[in-house]
Amino acid sequence: MAATHARAKIFWFSGLSGSGKTTWAEYVQRYLRAQGLQVCLLDGDVLRKGLNCDLGYSQQDRKENIRRACEMALYLHQNNITVVAAFMTPTAAARHVIQALLPADSLQEIYCKCSINTCETRDPKGFYRRARQDATQHVIGWDLPFCSPERPAVILDTEHQSMPQNQALLRQFLARNYARVPALDHLPSWP
Repeated sequence: MAATHARAKIFWFSGLSGSGKTTWAEYVQRYLRAQGLQVCLLDGDVLRKGLNCDLGYSQQDRKENIRRACEMALYLHQNNITVVAAFMTPTAAARHVIQALLPADSLQEIYCKCSINTCETRDPKGFYRRARQDATQHVIGWDLPFCSPERPAVILDTEHQSMPQNQALLRQFLARNYARVPALDHLPSWP
Protein backbone atom coordinates (compact mmCIF):
# COMPACT_ATOMS: atom_id res chain seq x y z
CA MET A 1 0.00 0.00 0.00
CA ALA A 2 1.58 3.30 -1.09
CA ALA A 3 1.58 6.17 1.36
CA THR A 4 2.07 8.99 -1.11
CA HIS A 5 -1.39 10.39 -0.34
CA ALA A 6 -0.52 11.08 3.32
CA ARG A 7 -0.57 14.76 4.25
CA ALA A 8 2.83 16.46 4.30
CA LYS A 9 4.38 17.41 7.65
CA ILE A 10 7.26 19.54 8.83
CA PHE A 11 9.53 17.89 11.41
CA TRP A 12 11.90 20.51 12.87
CA PHE A 13 14.89 19.09 14.79
CA SER A 14 16.55 21.51 17.22
CA GLY A 15 19.45 21.21 19.64
CA LEU A 16 23.09 22.06 20.22
CA SER A 17 25.84 21.27 17.75
CA GLY A 18 26.75 17.64 18.42
CA SER A 19 23.36 16.71 19.88
CA GLY A 20 22.41 14.49 16.93
CA LYS A 21 19.99 16.73 15.01
CA THR A 22 21.28 15.92 11.54
CA THR A 23 21.82 12.24 12.28
CA TRP A 24 18.25 11.77 13.49
CA ALA A 25 16.80 14.01 10.77
CA GLU A 26 18.54 11.92 8.11
CA TYR A 27 17.21 8.79 9.75
CA VAL A 28 13.61 10.07 9.66
CA GLN A 29 14.08 11.20 6.05
CA ARG A 30 15.28 7.73 4.98
CA TYR A 31 12.49 6.03 6.89
CA LEU A 32 9.70 8.17 5.44
CA ARG A 33 11.08 7.82 1.91
CA ALA A 34 11.12 4.06 2.37
CA GLN A 35 7.40 4.35 3.16
CA GLY A 36 6.75 6.03 -0.19
CA LEU A 37 6.55 9.64 0.98
CA GLN A 38 8.16 12.60 -0.76
CA VAL A 39 10.60 14.02 1.78
CA CYS A 40 13.19 16.80 1.68
CA LEU A 41 15.90 17.32 4.30
CA LEU A 42 16.86 20.91 5.12
CA ASP A 43 20.09 21.07 7.10
CA GLY A 44 21.45 24.30 8.54
CA ASP A 45 25.06 23.52 7.63
CA VAL A 46 24.14 22.65 4.04
CA LEU A 47 22.04 25.78 3.55
CA ARG A 48 24.88 27.95 4.86
CA LYS A 49 27.10 26.58 2.08
CA GLY A 50 24.65 27.67 -0.62
CA LEU A 51 21.41 29.58 -0.19
CA ASN A 52 22.56 31.24 3.04
CA CYS A 53 26.29 31.59 2.26
CA ASP A 54 25.94 35.37 2.46
CA LEU A 55 24.94 35.22 6.12
CA GLY A 56 27.24 35.46 9.10
CA TYR A 57 26.50 34.64 12.73
CA SER A 58 25.18 37.92 14.08
CA GLN A 59 21.75 37.79 15.72
CA GLN A 60 20.22 39.39 12.64
CA ASP A 61 21.92 36.91 10.29
CA ARG A 62 20.88 33.96 12.45
CA LYS A 63 17.29 35.20 12.34
CA GLU A 64 17.47 35.56 8.55
CA ASN A 65 18.95 32.06 8.27
CA ILE A 66 15.89 30.64 10.06
CA ARG A 67 13.48 32.82 8.08
CA ARG A 68 14.88 31.60 4.75
CA ALA A 69 14.77 27.99 5.93
CA CYS A 70 11.13 28.48 6.93
CA GLU A 71 10.25 29.97 3.54
CA MET A 72 11.83 26.98 1.81
CA ALA A 73 10.07 24.54 4.17
CA LEU A 74 6.74 26.28 3.55
CA TYR A 75 7.16 26.10 -0.23
CA LEU A 76 7.98 22.39 -0.09
CA HIS A 77 5.11 21.71 2.32
CA GLN A 78 2.64 23.54 0.06
CA ASN A 79 3.72 21.15 -2.70
CA ASN A 80 2.91 18.12 -0.49
CA ILE A 81 6.53 17.35 0.32
CA THR A 82 7.30 16.47 3.91
CA VAL A 83 10.17 18.50 5.32
CA VAL A 84 12.67 17.26 7.86
CA ALA A 85 14.71 20.24 9.06
CA ALA A 86 17.78 20.29 11.31
CA PHE A 87 18.68 23.69 12.78
CA MET A 88 20.01 24.66 16.21
CA THR A 89 17.08 27.05 16.74
CA PRO A 90 18.62 28.21 20.03
CA THR A 91 16.15 30.77 21.36
CA ALA A 92 12.47 31.33 21.95
CA ALA A 93 12.66 34.17 19.41
CA ALA A 94 13.98 31.79 16.73
CA ARG A 95 11.23 29.29 17.50
CA HIS A 96 8.67 32.12 17.35
CA VAL A 97 9.77 32.84 13.75
CA ILE A 98 9.19 29.19 12.87
CA GLN A 99 5.78 29.11 14.55
CA ALA A 100 4.75 32.38 12.85
CA LEU A 101 5.73 31.27 9.34
CA LEU A 102 4.87 27.56 9.28
CA PRO A 103 1.41 25.95 9.56
CA ALA A 104 0.76 24.94 13.16
CA ASP A 105 -1.22 21.83 12.20
CA SER A 106 1.77 20.41 10.28
CA LEU A 107 4.75 21.61 12.34
CA GLN A 108 6.28 19.20 14.85
CA GLU A 109 9.41 20.17 16.81
CA ILE A 110 11.77 17.40 17.86
CA TYR A 111 14.33 18.44 20.45
CA CYS A 112 17.64 16.57 20.59
CA LYS A 113 18.51 17.03 24.25
CA CYS A 114 22.17 16.73 25.16
CA SER A 115 24.39 18.60 27.60
CA ILE A 116 27.09 20.96 26.39
CA ASN A 117 29.70 18.70 28.03
CA THR A 118 28.67 15.67 25.98
CA CYS A 119 28.31 17.76 22.81
CA GLU A 120 31.82 19.05 23.39
CA THR A 121 33.20 15.50 23.55
CA ARG A 122 31.45 14.68 20.25
CA ASP A 123 32.26 18.06 18.58
CA PRO A 124 31.76 16.84 14.96
CA LYS A 125 32.53 20.25 13.45
CA GLY A 126 35.21 21.40 15.88
CA PHE A 127 33.12 24.33 17.16
CA TYR A 128 33.84 23.69 20.82
CA ARG A 129 37.54 23.04 20.27
CA ARG A 130 37.82 26.39 18.47
CA ALA A 131 35.78 28.08 21.22
CA ARG A 132 38.24 26.81 23.83
CA GLN A 133 41.13 28.17 21.78
CA ASP A 134 39.51 31.55 21.03
CA ALA A 135 36.76 32.94 23.25
CA THR A 136 35.50 35.16 20.42
CA GLN A 137 34.03 32.26 18.44
CA HIS A 138 30.40 33.01 19.46
CA VAL A 139 29.33 29.37 19.69
CA ILE A 140 25.75 28.54 20.67
CA GLY A 141 25.74 26.81 24.04
CA TRP A 142 29.28 27.89 24.79
CA ASP A 143 29.38 31.68 24.98
CA LEU A 144 25.94 32.30 23.44
CA PRO A 145 22.77 30.99 25.07
CA PHE A 146 20.81 27.93 24.06
CA CYS A 147 17.32 27.85 25.57
CA SER A 148 15.59 24.48 25.50
CA PRO A 149 12.20 24.50 23.78
CA GLU A 150 9.28 24.70 26.20
CA ARG A 151 6.90 22.24 24.53
CA PRO A 152 8.50 20.16 21.78
CA ALA A 153 6.42 17.35 20.32
CA VAL A 154 9.23 14.89 21.09
CA ILE A 155 12.39 14.99 23.19
CA LEU A 156 15.14 12.65 22.06
CA ASP A 157 17.57 12.37 24.96
CA THR A 158 20.66 11.66 22.88
CA GLU A 159 22.90 11.72 25.94
CA HIS A 160 21.16 9.26 28.27
CA GLN A 161 18.89 7.16 26.03
CA SER A 162 20.18 4.44 23.72
CA MET A 163 19.70 4.56 19.96
CA PRO A 164 17.06 1.78 20.12
CA GLN A 165 15.15 3.71 22.80
CA ASN A 166 15.14 6.85 20.68
CA GLN A 167 14.17 4.78 17.61
CA ALA A 168 11.17 3.40 19.47
CA LEU A 169 10.16 6.89 20.55
CA LEU A 170 10.37 8.13 16.95
CA ARG A 171 8.43 5.07 15.70
CA GLN A 172 5.55 5.87 18.07
CA PHE A 173 5.69 9.55 17.14
CA LEU A 174 5.65 8.87 13.39
CA ALA A 175 2.78 6.41 13.81
CA ARG A 176 0.72 9.16 15.46
CA ASN A 177 1.60 11.68 12.73
CA TYR A 178 1.31 9.35 9.74
CA ALA A 179 -1.55 6.99 10.48
CA ARG A 180 -1.58 5.75 6.87
CA VAL A 181 2.11 4.83 6.69
CA PRO A 182 2.40 1.01 6.65
CA ALA A 183 4.88 -1.16 8.52
CA LEU A 184 5.91 1.35 11.16
CA ASP A 185 7.48 -1.46 13.17
CA HIS A 186 10.02 -2.08 10.39
CA LEU A 187 12.38 0.86 10.77
CA PRO A 188 15.54 0.71 8.71
CA SER A 189 18.64 -0.35 10.60
CA TRP A 190 20.86 2.30 12.09
CA PRO A 191 23.69 3.33 9.73
